[in-house]
Amino acid sequence: MENVNVPEFDRAAFAARLEEELRALAVPLLPGSQLAKLVNRALGEGRSFRDYLPGPELPRLRTFIERFVSPEVVRPTEQRQGSDILFAVPHEASAFSLAQDGRLWKAFVAVQPVSQLVFNRSTGAVSVLPAGLPVPDGCAVVQRVQPHEHRDLRANFCDSLTKRGVPIGDLLEAALEESEGFYQRWLQMLRARKPLDREWGHFRNEELLSLYEQRLRQLGAPEDRAQQLKKELFLDHEVARAPKKAADALVAAEAASNAPRDHRDNRERRARELLRVASERLPLEQLLSVQLPVSVILDLTAHLPEQ
Repeated sequence: MENVNVPEFDRAAFAARLEEELRALAVPLLPGSQLAKLVNRALGEGRSFRDYLPGPELPRLRTFIERFVSPEVVRPTEQRQGSDILFAVPHEASAFSLAQDGRLWKAFVAVQPVSQLVFNRSTGAVSVLPAGLPVPDGCAVVQRVQPHEHRDLRANFCDSLTKRGVPIGDLLEAALEESEGFYQRWLQMLRARKPLDREWGHFRNEELLSLYEQRLRQLGAPEDRAQQLKKELFLDHEVARAPKKAADALVAAEAASNAPRDHRDNRERRARELLRVASERLPLEQLLSVQLPVSVILDLTAHLPEQ
């Protein structure tokens, strides 16, 4: 048998680079043709996975993955997209670190989304799945917010205003409308009645987050995990709305909250950064809802400049 030289490579470094590529892509399923490009890029130096599969048989990506890559990073499935094998990416990271840029929020809330959310029952993670791809084994679709649920939210908001004695005029009629462009008209009416526009935003977000948690519980998520995923959805929404600096602080604070205990100093620094960003961005009514011990308030007031 002819002795064929196979190029040597650092498998650990390769696996780390490939995992970084997959995390940046942030999808639970990946067609083989797309994965091959990531593998070759992670190998570097103009290499191809085919270089490591010498012999008479046709070099297949599946063979390379099974031979050189841990199934915890990526593994083949029996599912296909056309003739392309789909590979599963069993992310262990939180849904927030996988999504970012508001993709989680958009997939859940958009009336006509281009993607959907899937809940992995074994890992407890939520991922964004592009439309058209099959749902991975062991996962369930998190149903997006339906049009009638959006309409009910608007009607419930009007009802809450009425109970508070706030005149709503023709708001309820606008809330129930569903013709083209109705939502922009609804927002314009709220902006003409400030601060109802801000109140609506807060009301809507709270209700949608509660609905998301309810959906996850129905899919079998434990209560504490559903609450954590709810918080991650909120942060994902904040990332989409916040300036980059504020978004980075929110992400850092969330990561710090899950860091090992020996990272306490780093967690404290990031928590302080988050509080600073919150003080600059939150409206007054939300700032007033933040509960601080009296001793902390007295200490803070001692450092305020004299008026």
